[in-house]
Amino acid sequence: HNPDYFEKRMRVYRKAVRDAAILKGNALEMLHDSSQETLENFKQLGLGLIILDECHHLMGHWGRVLADAHDYLDQPVIIGLTATPPDEKGKHPEDIDRYNDFFGPIDYEVPIPAVVKDGYLAPYQDLAYFVRPTPEELSYVANTDDQLQLIMETLCTSRITETDAEPESKTSPDSETEELPPVERAEPMQDWLLQVLTNLDLPSGKVEDWATFERRDPALAQASRLFLQERDVPLPAHVPPLSGDLIEEDIPRLNYWAPVLDRYIRHRLRRSPSQADQELAQQAIDQLRLLGLQITETGCQACASPVGRVIAYSR
Repeated sequence: HNPDYFEKRMRVYRKAVRDAAILKGNALEMLHDSSQETLENFKQLGLGLIILDECHHLMGHWGRVLADAHDYLDQPVIIGLTATPPDEKGKHPEDIDRYNDFFGPIDYEVPIPAVVKDGYLAPYQDLAYFVRPTPEELSYVANTDDQLQLIMETLCTSRITETDAEPESKTSPDSETEELPPVERAEPMQDWLLQVLTNLDLPSGKVEDWATFERRDPALAQASRLFLQERDVPLPAHVPPLSGDLIEEDIPRLNYWAPVLDRYIRHRLRRSPSQADQELAQQAIDQLRLLGLQITETGCQACASPVGRVIAYSR
Protein backbone atom coordinates (compact mmCIF):
# COMPACT_ATOMS: atom_id res chain seq x y z
CA HIS A 1 0.00 0.00 0.00
CA ASN A 2 2.88 2.42 0.73
CA PRO A 3 5.83 1.60 -1.59
CA ASP A 4 7.98 4.58 -0.59
CA TYR A 5 7.76 3.73 3.10
CA PHE A 6 8.23 0.04 2.30
CA GLU A 7 11.48 0.76 0.47
CA LYS A 8 12.68 2.99 3.30
CA ARG A 9 12.14 0.21 5.83
CA MET A 10 13.68 -2.40 3.52
CA ARG A 11 16.91 -0.40 3.51
CA VAL A 12 17.01 -0.82 7.29
CA TYR A 13 16.58 -4.59 7.02
CA ARG A 14 19.15 -4.86 4.23
CA LYS A 15 21.62 -3.03 6.45
CA ALA A 16 20.88 -5.52 9.24
CA VAL A 17 21.63 -8.38 6.84
CA ARG A 18 24.90 -6.74 5.78
CA ASP A 19 25.89 -6.20 9.41
CA ALA A 20 25.19 -9.85 10.17
CA ALA A 21 27.34 -10.91 7.21
CA ILE A 22 30.15 -8.59 8.27
CA LEU A 23 30.18 -10.23 11.70
CA LYS A 24 31.33 -13.39 9.92
CA GLY A 25 34.34 -11.61 8.42
CA ASN A 26 33.04 -10.45 5.05
CA ALA A 27 33.40 -6.72 5.68
CA LEU A 28 35.56 -5.81 2.68
CA GLU A 29 33.22 -7.60 0.26
CA MET A 30 30.44 -5.25 1.35
CA LEU A 31 32.42 -2.10 0.51
CA HIS A 32 31.82 -0.08 -2.64
CA ASP A 33 34.13 -0.77 -5.58
CA SER A 34 35.85 2.60 -5.15
CA SER A 35 36.61 1.81 -1.49
CA GLN A 36 38.07 -1.55 -2.45
CA GLU A 37 40.24 0.17 -5.07
CA THR A 38 41.49 2.61 -2.43
CA LEU A 39 42.47 -0.26 -0.15
CA GLU A 40 44.29 -1.94 -3.04
CA ASN A 41 46.25 1.27 -3.68
CA PHE A 42 47.18 1.45 0.01
CA LYS A 43 48.38 -2.14 -0.11
CA GLN A 44 50.57 -1.48 -3.15
CA LEU A 45 52.07 1.57 -1.44
CA GLY A 46 52.94 -0.49 1.62
CA LEU A 47 50.89 1.60 4.04
CA GLY A 48 52.42 1.29 7.51
CA LEU A 49 50.44 3.71 9.71
CA ILE A 50 46.74 4.60 10.02
CA ILE A 51 45.59 7.48 12.25
CA LEU A 52 41.85 7.50 13.02
CA ASP A 53 40.12 10.49 14.59
CA GLU A 54 36.89 10.05 16.61
CA CYS A 55 37.84 6.39 17.03
CA HIS A 56 35.06 5.80 19.61
CA HIS A 57 32.75 5.27 16.60
CA LEU A 58 34.63 2.06 15.79
CA MET A 59 32.59 -0.01 18.25
CA GLY A 60 30.33 -1.35 15.48
CA HIS A 61 30.21 -1.64 11.70
CA TRP A 62 33.35 0.35 10.91
CA GLY A 63 35.30 -1.45 13.59
CA ARG A 64 34.59 -4.69 11.70
CA VAL A 65 35.71 -3.05 8.46
CA LEU A 66 38.88 -1.83 10.19
CA ALA A 67 39.71 -5.34 11.42
CA ASP A 68 39.49 -6.85 7.93
CA ALA A 69 41.32 -3.90 6.36
CA HIS A 70 44.06 -4.22 8.98
CA ASP A 71 44.65 -7.83 7.97
CA TYR A 72 44.42 -7.01 4.25
CA LEU A 73 47.03 -4.24 4.59
CA ASP A 74 49.46 -6.55 6.42
CA GLN A 75 48.70 -5.12 9.87
CA PRO A 76 49.87 -1.49 9.82
CA VAL A 77 50.17 0.45 13.09
CA ILE A 78 46.79 1.86 14.23
CA ILE A 79 46.56 5.08 16.26
CA GLY A 80 43.16 6.22 17.53
CA LEU A 81 42.27 9.74 18.64
CA THR A 82 39.13 10.73 20.52
CA ALA A 83 37.84 12.92 23.32
CA THR A 84 34.79 10.71 23.90
CA PRO A 85 34.75 7.39 25.78
CA PRO A 86 33.20 4.58 23.71
CA ASP A 87 29.63 3.58 24.55
CA GLU A 88 29.48 -0.18 25.14
CA LYS A 89 25.73 -0.26 25.83
CA GLY A 90 23.93 -2.59 23.43
CA LYS A 91 27.12 -3.54 21.57
CA HIS A 92 28.11 -7.05 20.56
CA PRO A 93 30.76 -8.59 22.86
CA GLU A 94 32.96 -9.29 19.84
CA ASP A 95 32.79 -5.61 18.84
CA ILE A 96 33.82 -4.53 22.34
CA ASP A 97 36.70 -7.02 22.39
CA ARG A 98 37.85 -5.88 18.95
CA TYR A 99 37.82 -2.22 20.02
CA ASN A 100 39.84 -3.01 23.15
CA ASP A 101 42.32 -5.06 21.12
CA PHE A 102 42.94 -2.13 18.79
CA PHE A 103 42.92 0.75 21.27
CA GLY A 104 43.00 -0.83 24.73
CA PRO A 105 44.10 1.39 27.64
CA ILE A 106 44.79 5.05 26.86
CA ASP A 107 48.45 5.54 25.92
CA TYR A 108 48.53 9.32 26.12
CA GLU A 109 45.97 11.75 27.53
CA VAL A 110 46.10 15.53 27.20
CA PRO A 111 44.63 17.32 30.26
CA ILE A 112 42.02 19.94 29.37
CA PRO A 113 43.61 22.80 31.39
CA ALA A 114 46.81 22.43 29.40
CA VAL A 115 44.92 22.60 26.10
CA VAL A 116 43.03 25.70 27.27
CA LYS A 117 46.27 27.33 28.42
CA ASP A 118 47.87 26.81 25.01
CA GLY A 119 44.84 28.37 23.31
CA TYR A 120 43.55 25.28 21.51
CA LEU A 121 40.32 25.07 23.53
CA ALA A 122 38.13 27.92 24.71
CA PRO A 123 37.56 28.16 28.47
CA TYR A 124 33.94 27.86 29.56
CA GLN A 125 31.75 27.40 32.58
CA ASP A 126 28.11 26.28 32.55
CA LEU A 127 25.66 28.92 33.76
CA ALA A 128 21.97 28.31 34.42
CA TYR A 129 20.01 31.55 34.77
CA PHE A 130 16.28 31.28 35.46
CA VAL A 131 14.01 33.92 33.93
CA ARG A 132 10.31 34.33 33.31
CA PRO A 133 9.40 34.21 29.60
CA THR A 134 8.13 37.41 28.04
CA PRO A 135 4.37 37.80 27.38
CA GLU A 136 4.99 37.15 23.69
CA GLU A 137 6.91 33.97 24.46
CA LEU A 138 4.22 32.75 26.87
CA SER A 139 1.59 33.40 24.22
CA TYR A 140 3.57 31.35 21.69
CA VAL A 141 3.94 28.45 24.12
CA ALA A 142 0.24 28.59 25.01
CA ASN A 143 -0.68 28.34 21.34
CA THR A 144 1.03 24.96 21.06
CA ASP A 145 -1.87 23.38 22.95
CA ASP A 146 -4.22 24.77 20.31
CA GLN A 147 -1.99 23.32 17.59
CA LEU A 148 -2.08 19.90 19.27
CA GLN A 149 -5.85 20.13 19.59
CA LEU A 150 -6.10 20.89 15.87
CA ILE A 151 -4.02 17.80 15.04
CA MET A 152 -6.27 15.66 17.22
CA GLU A 153 -9.43 17.04 15.63
CA THR A 154 -8.05 16.28 12.17
CA LEU A 155 -7.20 12.69 13.09
CA CYS A 156 -10.55 12.17 14.80
CA THR A 157 -12.62 13.42 11.85
CA SER A 158 -14.40 11.02 9.50
CA ARG A 159 -12.99 10.91 5.97
CA ILE A 160 -14.80 10.46 2.69
CA THR A 161 -13.85 7.42 0.63
CA GLU A 162 -12.15 8.51 -2.57
CA THR A 163 -11.13 6.76 -5.77
CA ASP A 164 -7.48 5.85 -5.99
CA ALA A 165 -7.11 7.26 -9.48
CA GLU A 166 -9.03 9.14 -12.13
CA PRO A 167 -11.29 6.98 -14.32
CA GLU A 168 -9.48 5.69 -17.40
CA SER A 169 -11.16 5.33 -20.76
CA LYS A 170 -10.60 2.19 -22.79
CA THR A 171 -9.23 2.59 -26.30
CA SER A 172 -12.15 0.81 -27.91
CA PRO A 173 -14.94 3.20 -28.90
CA ASP A 174 -17.54 0.56 -28.06
CA SER A 175 -16.35 0.03 -24.51
CA GLU A 176 -17.69 1.84 -21.48
CA THR A 177 -15.62 4.00 -19.15
CA GLU A 178 -13.76 1.82 -16.64
CA GLU A 179 -13.42 3.05 -13.07
CA LEU A 180 -11.13 1.65 -10.44
CA PRO A 181 -12.83 0.62 -7.18
CA PRO A 182 -12.83 3.28 -4.45
CA VAL A 183 -10.13 3.11 -1.80
CA GLU A 184 -11.41 3.03 1.75
CA ARG A 185 -10.02 5.74 4.00
CA ALA A 186 -8.83 4.92 7.51
CA GLU A 187 -11.42 5.24 10.22
CA PRO A 188 -11.10 8.14 12.73
CA MET A 189 -8.62 7.59 15.53
CA GLN A 190 -11.18 7.03 18.28
CA ASP A 191 -12.96 4.38 16.17
CA TRP A 192 -9.69 2.61 15.44
CA LEU A 193 -8.71 2.63 19.11
CA LEU A 194 -12.06 1.14 20.07
CA GLN A 195 -11.51 -1.65 17.52
CA VAL A 196 -8.03 -2.30 18.92
CA LEU A 197 -9.38 -2.64 22.46
CA THR A 198 -12.38 -4.67 21.34
CA ASN A 199 -10.29 -7.17 19.37
CA LEU A 200 -7.21 -6.91 21.64
CA ASP A 201 -5.06 -6.33 18.57
CA LEU A 202 -1.38 -5.49 19.00
CA PRO A 203 1.16 -4.98 16.19
CA SER A 204 2.64 -8.38 17.04
CA GLY A 205 -0.78 -10.03 16.79
CA LYS A 206 -4.01 -10.56 18.68
CA VAL A 207 -3.80 -11.51 22.36
CA GLU A 208 -6.20 -13.62 24.38
CA ASP A 209 -7.09 -11.35 27.29
CA TRP A 210 -6.78 -7.83 28.64
CA ALA A 211 -4.08 -8.74 31.16
CA THR A 212 -1.80 -9.86 28.32
CA PHE A 213 -2.61 -6.74 26.28
CA GLU A 214 -1.80 -4.48 29.22
CA ARG A 215 1.42 -6.34 29.99
CA ARG A 216 2.72 -6.17 26.42
CA ASP A 217 1.81 -2.53 25.74
CA PRO A 218 1.13 -0.76 29.04
CA ALA A 219 1.48 2.72 27.52
CA LEU A 220 -1.24 2.11 24.94
CA ALA A 221 -3.43 0.29 27.46
CA GLN A 222 -3.38 3.34 29.72
CA ALA A 223 -3.48 6.10 27.10
CA SER A 224 -6.21 4.57 24.95
CA ARG A 225 -8.61 4.19 27.87
CA LEU A 226 -7.87 7.70 29.08
CA PHE A 227 -8.41 9.03 25.57
CA LEU A 228 -11.72 7.22 25.03
CA GLN A 229 -13.14 7.82 28.50
CA GLU A 230 -12.37 11.52 28.25
CA ARG A 231 -14.58 11.53 25.14
CA ASP A 232 -17.33 9.51 26.84
CA VAL A 233 -16.79 6.55 24.49
CA PRO A 234 -17.93 3.33 26.23
CA LEU A 235 -15.15 0.77 26.63
CA PRO A 236 -15.59 -2.90 25.66
CA ALA A 237 -16.92 -5.10 28.46
CA HIS A 238 -13.60 -6.92 28.92
CA VAL A 239 -11.60 -3.67 29.31
CA PRO A 240 -11.60 -2.25 32.86
CA PRO A 241 -12.16 1.52 33.00
CA LEU A 242 -9.74 3.92 34.65
CA SER A 243 -10.64 5.65 37.87
CA GLY A 244 -12.33 9.02 37.65
CA ASP A 245 -9.55 10.63 39.69
CA LEU A 246 -6.98 9.75 37.06
CA ILE A 247 -9.13 11.15 34.27
CA GLU A 248 -9.57 14.43 36.13
CA GLU A 249 -5.83 14.82 36.81
CA ASP A 250 -4.15 17.74 35.09
CA ILE A 251 -1.93 15.62 32.84
CA PRO A 252 -0.15 17.42 29.96
CA ARG A 253 -2.09 16.39 26.88
CA LEU A 254 0.93 15.47 24.80
CA ASN A 255 2.17 13.15 27.56
CA TYR A 256 -0.81 10.80 27.45
CA TRP A 257 -1.76 11.35 23.81
CA ALA A 258 1.70 10.37 22.55
CA PRO A 259 1.17 6.55 22.65
CA VAL A 260 -2.24 6.94 20.99
CA LEU A 261 -0.91 9.18 18.23
CA ASP A 262 2.13 6.98 17.71
CA ARG A 263 0.19 3.73 17.31
CA TYR A 264 -2.52 5.24 15.08
CA ILE A 265 -0.09 6.98 12.74
CA ARG A 266 2.36 4.08 12.44
CA HIS A 267 -0.03 1.13 12.42
CA ARG A 268 -3.10 2.57 10.71
CA LEU A 269 -2.46 5.63 8.57
CA ARG A 270 0.93 4.53 7.23
CA ARG A 271 -0.45 1.09 6.35
CA SER A 272 -3.59 2.43 4.71
CA PRO A 273 -4.00 1.76 0.95
CA SER A 274 -5.17 5.37 0.62
CA GLN A 275 -2.54 7.83 -0.55
CA ALA A 276 -4.44 10.56 1.28
CA ASP A 277 -4.09 8.67 4.58
CA GLN A 278 -0.36 8.22 4.03
CA GLU A 279 -0.01 11.96 3.37
CA LEU A 280 -2.08 12.70 6.48
CA ALA A 281 0.32 10.55 8.52
CA GLN A 282 3.32 12.52 7.27
CA GLN A 283 1.59 15.85 7.93
CA ALA A 284 0.82 14.81 11.51
CA ILE A 285 4.42 13.61 12.02
CA ASP A 286 5.79 16.94 10.77
CA GLN A 287 3.43 18.95 12.98
CA LEU A 288 4.10 16.86 16.09
CA ARG A 289 7.84 17.28 15.62
CA LEU A 290 7.33 21.04 15.97
CA LEU A 291 5.64 20.36 19.31
CA GLY A 292 8.52 18.22 20.61
CA LEU A 293 7.27 14.71 19.73
CA GLN A 294 9.10 12.68 17.10
CA ILE A 295 7.42 9.62 15.62
CA THR A 296 9.93 7.30 13.97
CA GLU A 297 9.64 3.90 12.32
CA THR A 298 9.86 2.12 15.66
CA GLY A 299 8.13 4.41 18.17
CA CYS A 300 7.94 7.92 19.54
CA GLN A 301 10.30 10.02 21.62
CA ALA A 302 10.81 13.58 22.78
CA CYS A 303 12.80 15.83 20.46
CA ALA A 304 14.01 19.40 20.18
CA SER A 305 11.24 21.82 19.24
CA PRO A 306 10.68 25.54 18.63
CA VAL A 307 8.88 25.68 21.99
CA GLY A 308 11.94 24.33 23.77
CA ARG A 309 14.16 26.83 22.01
CA VAL A 310 11.88 29.72 22.94
CA ILE A 311 12.10 28.71 26.60
CA ALA A 312 15.83 27.98 26.48
CA TYR A 313 16.69 31.29 24.82
CA SER A 314 14.09 33.44 26.51
CA ARG A 315 14.83 37.13 26.38
